[in-house]
Amino acid sequence: MRFEVFLNGERKCTADLDVPGMLFADVNYFHCSPDALAINRQRNPDFQERHLRFHVSRLEDVEGYSASSLHRDYLSSDLQPGDEVTIRILPAGKCDEPIPPGKTMDEILQESEQNSRPKVRDKWGEVPLNLGMYPPYKLRLNAKLRRKCNRFFTEVLGCVVHRVRRPRTVYYTFNYQSQLLVEYSDDVEAVSSPNLVMTLVTRNIKELAERLINYGLEVTADPEVESFEFTAPGGVMFRVCSVPLIAREYVALRDRA
Repeated sequence: MRFEVFLNGERKCTADLDVPGMLFADVNYFHCSPDALAINRQRNPDFQERHLRFHVSRLEDVEGYSASSLHRDYLSSDLQPGDEVTIRILPAGKCDEPIPPGKTMDEILQESEQNSRPKVRDKWGEVPLNLGMYPPYKLRLNAKLRRKCNRFFTEVLGCVVHRVRRPRTVYYTFNYQSQLLVEYSDDVEAVSSPNLVMTLVTRNIKELAERLINYGLEVTADPEVESFEFTAPGGVMFRVCSVPLIAREYVALRDRA
């Protein structure tokens, strides 16, 4: 199966997938809030408030969806109002070569980690933990616990704090550029959604478990099983998963779809 892609009547590429995996052709429109724009411009001064992109790419499942899966681009282009994108579906045949060299999912995560924030140091030594949140969350926490919660997110999880214009509102940024928005309020006694279990993803699950235990928290499972849960200050419940476990869960969901 091939995608023959045209932009404003001009042929741009013919993409194919001759190995197990996925072939993508997608248009993405981003409109950042003022707070998110300020955070992104700290990392990239040229970051635009609104941008429209068109991508054609493929993900080669080398060993099933995993860190070794190879992501390769055929086309990445900005779009403007009035542009016309046409995709013609063709049977297997001659196609263009992807843009070299491509990146594995592990390389993409590492690059995201390196670009997301500067290294910070804490009493545990050099951060990062290769920690991400899936998906981003928004919480309301008791303002009386703010100092304790802030210490946990920064010292134990190694987050960077971004205070925004709204009073008592804080962004905590993880290595994979995922964010947790916390609103501290006098109106709540604990986490606003007590049954919410947030997912943290890490490639260093044993190190994170050791940090949590040293901090005085109870880990509810053996970290060797690639997943465990704990309750953080403020009553926030977390599930910790290894990257391979999240990948396997994704494959299972995809196969059931």
